Amino acid sequence: MLKGNGYIANTAAEAFSELKHQACLESCFDFLSPALLVVPGYLKAMKYQNPTSATVMPSSKSYGFKDGATLWEILSITAHMPAMGLWMSSFNDGHKNFLDIYTVEDRLGVGASTDLESVMLVDIGSGQGHQAIEMRKRFPDLPGRYIVTDLALGLPVEKEDKRVEFLVHDFMTAQPIKGLSASKGPQKTPN
Repeated sequence: MLKGNGYIANTAAEAFSELKHQACLESCFDFLSPALLVVPGYLKAMKYQNPTSATVMPSSKSYGFKDGATLWEILSITAHMPAMGLWMSSFNDGHKNFLDIYTVEDRLGVGASTDLESVMLVDIGSGQGHQAIEMRKRFPDLPGRYIVTDLALGLPVEKEDKRVEFLVHDFMTAQPIKGLSASKGPQKTPN
């Protein structure tokens, strides 16, 4: 954009100077767009029915996996994992987090079990665990375990917060953490 005798960045240029926005472009265009291009053919082949597999998807077809693959498996063989992780970590930027709205301490903290095995939060399919980590930071005195479940390839290699547990789990199968009810609050998990 012209200003006086020189140029200055416009708002779009300023936005794309941030790494998280660059990561969004890389993730959407370089990684996700090949899958989007095969969606029409995939839907037609599936007779427009809901998917029955977590691995036989447009993304696996677009990356040449004849027997299917999860998004994380595909990410693991491409160079896109760092950009995707950075982009995903910025999803809540500029938006209210559930922790901004939900009265966590009043609804979950009062009467919560202080037993070492009690569970405060199970964050299903959460990959890097951004929500669980943020909840731990904002409410460090809330008792209980914070558990993030996802496929192995989606979980972080290095843990940002040692108080958050990561458990390999395919959410297309039965939930391994039992005894937690959103309506009843934190409870002790059975052995």
